[in-house]
Amino acid sequence: MDSPDESTVRVVALVLAGGVGARMRGPVPKQFLVVRNKPVLVYTLEAFQRAVAVEDIIVVSLPEWTGIVEQYVKGCGLTKVRAVLPGGASGFDSIPCGLHYLEEQYSPEVIILIHDGVRPLLTEEVINANIAGVEKYGNAVTVVPATEALLHTDDGESSSRVVERSHIMLTQTPQSLRLRELSLIHRQADEMGIHDSVATCTLLIETGHVVHAVAGDNSNFKLTSPEDVALFEAYLDADILQQDVNGLADAHLDLWRELDGCRILITTGFVGSFILHLITALCRRHGLHIHILALVRSRKRLREVLGDDREGSWLQVVEQDLRAPLIAEKRRTDRVLHPCRQQCRSRGLPIRFLGNHDDQCGWD
Repeated sequence: MDSPDESTVRVVALVLAGGVGARMRGPVPKQFLVVRNKPVLVYTLEAFQRAVAVEDIIVVSLPEWTGIVEQYVKGCGLTKVRAVLPGGASGFDSIPCGLHYLEEQYSPEVIILIHDGVRPLLTEEVINANIAGVEKYGNAVTVVPATEALLHTDDGESSSRVVERSHIMLTQTPQSLRLRELSLIHRQADEMGIHDSVATCTLLIETGHVVHAVAGDNSNFKLTSPEDVALFEAYLDADILQQDVNGLADAHLDLWRELDGCRILITTGFVGSFILHLITALCRRHGLHIHILALVRSRKRLREVLGDDREGSWLQVVEQDLRAPLIAEKRRTDRVLHPCRQQCRSRGLPIRFLGNHDDQCGWD
């Protein structure tokens, strides 16, 4: 790994990969859990590797895993990683382990993005929001609004008081500030005898500073349980479908051409919405004219999928229950496009084409 050039580096990611992940109940710490043939930590590091504004990455890992992390870095082409350092018993305990290295290698004005190694779905938009927040306010804490009803409890079993959720911010990472301020709050914490803070945002407040929020993303959740891993896999499925739209269109072009001029009924659930996106790309790339009757629960969700595309002559939207109208509407179409999630995994094309009498004409 190359040494950093402190004269030019402006933004550094400090990725915390300490902690054993006891709640995951797995054979290895959760940051090293392999999901779809890749460790969780690698997904996280790749998010910073892709981010244009991030120049260097420092990883603080469990001491006995540093050699493994170095192998990940080399094998996965993570060229921005400058050092893999031994850390503490938890993610937050690992920050001082990285701080000494940062102080030796970088200017005090460098922006440090502190991020949990088990938040693998970090987006570049959230990264850039953190950088802009530090430049404007001096620090930035990634947050999402509370959406559930909140109750205050003293015993963990009963409550008589509602907490107004508009006053609550749920924190995520990155939590970001300049290296100068990071050094300062850790010195202040030592002087004040603060040794049990749980995050950079809490340490800032406990040492007398005001924190400033930037918008996070609900997909930027922390993997702490097996259920979180299942949700992470679902996000990966969705991402694969969206990224491979053009590939699917080209790979099955002969079948798509058979649908030129046809009217298709599609239900736009989890998989169907991405197939709708696929057909849009197909018509653009190959000049086909496929008319779609889309049954949707929400026009808002449809707009999110289609982006700049708008409802027009090629697309008619019916906003209603996705199951009830299927039989009735079928008579007005040449084909019914029935999304099937299992086929997404087994055969690479997550759809079936059905004729007007449910006779199969396509993939099973």
